[in-house]
Amino acid sequence: MTTLHGIIYLISMLLIQAASRSASAFCRSTVYRVVNPARCARSRHLSSTTLRADQVLFRGRNQGTTVLPTHCVPRRFFGRNLSARASSADETVTPAAPISATRTPKEQYREKIVLWRGEGTAGYSLQFRHLELSNAIAAVHELDSAPELHFNGMLEYDGKRQLSERELGLFGGATEFVCTDDGIPVSADWIVNATRRCSLIRECYEVIAMADTYEELAAAALESGVLKDVLKGGMNEDATWRVRLRQYGSTSTNDKGRRYGKNVRSPLRAEKRAIQSMAALFSQFAGRVRLKDPDCSLFLFEGTKEGNIVLARLIAKGPKTSAIAPRTRICITNTPLEPVAAYNLCNLARIRDGDRVLDTYAGSCATLLAASSMAPNCITVGIEIALKKFVKKEDIIEDFTSRGLQVPSAIICGDCMSRKIRDKARKAVGDEPFDAIVTDPPYGIREKAGDDAEPPLIQLFTVIADDREAGNPLLRVGGRLAAFVPVAPGQDLHSSLPDGELMKRAGMELTDMRDQPLNEKLTRWLVAFTCTQ
Repeated sequence: MTTLHGIIYLISMLLIQAASRSASAFCRSTVYRVVNPARCARSRHLSSTTLRADQVLFRGRNQGTTVLPTHCVPRRFFGRNLSARASSADETVTPAAPISATRTPKEQYREKIVLWRGEGTAGYSLQFRHLELSNAIAAVHELDSAPELHFNGMLEYDGKRQLSERELGLFGGATEFVCTDDGIPVSADWIVNATRRCSLIRECYEVIAMADTYEELAAAALESGVLKDVLKGGMNEDATWRVRLRQYGSTSTNDKGRRYGKNVRSPLRAEKRAIQSMAALFSQFAGRVRLKDPDCSLFLFEGTKEGNIVLARLIAKGPKTSAIAPRTRICITNTPLEPVAAYNLCNLARIRDGDRVLDTYAGSCATLLAASSMAPNCITVGIEIALKKFVKKEDIIEDFTSRGLQVPSAIICGDCMSRKIRDKARKAVGDEPFDAIVTDPPYGIREKAGDDAEPPLIQLFTVIADDREAGNPLLRVGGRLAAFVPVAPGQDLHSSLPDGELMKRAGMELTDMRDQPLNEKLTRWLVAFTCTQ
C-alpha cells in the first residue's frame, strides 16, 4: 500500500507542477474564537450545600463537587473554578467575536492547532492537557506565572454513525485551536518548545490559511506568504515536502468518519483530488516530495466545526514518552509511575535546564527520568528508603545511561524524614536548596504505616518547614513542589493536604490542583505548591 501510495502521490505532483493555472481570487472567511470561556461554577451546585465562611466549593471532574477548606484551594481559582465563598455565583460567558480584520494576512492565518494524544479511559488525562501546556510554556520561557490560554475545539461530529456522549466529547476535544487570553495566537517559539516536552500533545500545527474551497485555499496560502521559504526562490526551496488530507465527520468518504487523531486515514483518491485542486500553490514548490519525515509536512483538514478547509504546517511533535515506560526499564517497582504522570509532575513543577531537582520518594526514579528527558542539563537527586532491598541503584543508573540521559548526582538510600538524609541530598547539589521537588508519595498499602500516621505529603511539609526554620531550606523561594495525592472512597482530599498553618511554616502556597480517576473507586489529585518565602 505504501508503494502504491507513493506512485499515485508522485504522479499527482508531476501533474501539478506541469499545470500553469492562475490562482483564483481569495474570498476571505471570518474565523470565530471564544475569547473568554466560562470560569465560574453554576449556582445550582450550592443549592444543597451549606458552606461555612472558611470553606469553598471545588468542582472536580471525577468526584463532582467537593467542599474544601479555603487554605486547600489555589488562590487563583477563586472566581473561576470555584463558586463564590458561601454565596451563589452565576456563570458568565463573553460572546464569541471574530478575529480582527485589521491584522495583516500573516497574522490572520498563523493560528496554532494542538492535536492531543488519545484518551484510553474517559477523564484519565483530559483535565491535565491545558494545565501541562501552560506550565510547560512558563518553564521553557522562564515566566513568573503560567500564561492564560484559551482553547476552541476545531471539530464537531456530524457523521452518520451514532456516538455515545463520551465519544462525542473525545471527538470534539481531540483537536483544538489555542490562543492567548486576548485572542492573539500563541507565538511559534512558545508553542514549539513547550510541545516538545508535553506528554499529552501528539502534534502541533501552524495554520497557513482557511477557505471554503481548495482553489480559494491555495490563493489564500500564497497571499499569506507563510510558505515563501519553501517555494521557488525561497531560502529553503530545496526542502522536501508532503501533503496529507484528514477528513472528519460527514466529509469522510469512508465509514470511519468517527475517527480522529492518529487513526484518521483519508482515501488516496480524495487526497489526490485535493492536491490537484491546489495546483496554483503546490506547483510553486521546488523541492522533492518525500512521504516519510519530510522537511515540510502539510496537512489539509476537512470537516471542521466552522465548515471550512484548513491548511496547516506541522511545527512540533510531543515527546516519545514510551521511551521511559516501565516495560522498557530495567528497574521497576510494584507500582511504577507511568510516563504521562511523570511528565505531568515535571511540567507542573516547571523544570528547566540547570535546575536542581529532588524526588523524596524516588522508587525506580521514573520522575527523574522524565525530568532528564525534558531538561537534559537538570541536576537530579533521588531519595528512596527501599534502596538495596527492593530497588537496585545499578539498575537505575543503567536506565539513565542506556537512554543517553544524565545520571542523577546522587541516589540516596534512606528516609527523607531524616535530616541527615536531606543534608546528603543538598550536598549532592553543592549545599544549595532545590529548584523543584517532584514526587509520588507512597499511600495506602504502599505506605505500610499505621492508621494514625500522618499522610506522606503532610510529613514532607513538616520537614520542609523544619529545615526552613533552621535556616537550611530544602526548596528555594520561587521553587515548586508537585505531587500526586490519592483519595479513596470515604476519604476527603483536605485531610491528606497540609493545613494553612503548616503551609505558612513551610513558606508554601497551593497553586494548582486537578483530579484524575484511576478506576471506579480510586482518584488521585495532582497538586502543585510554590515556595513564596
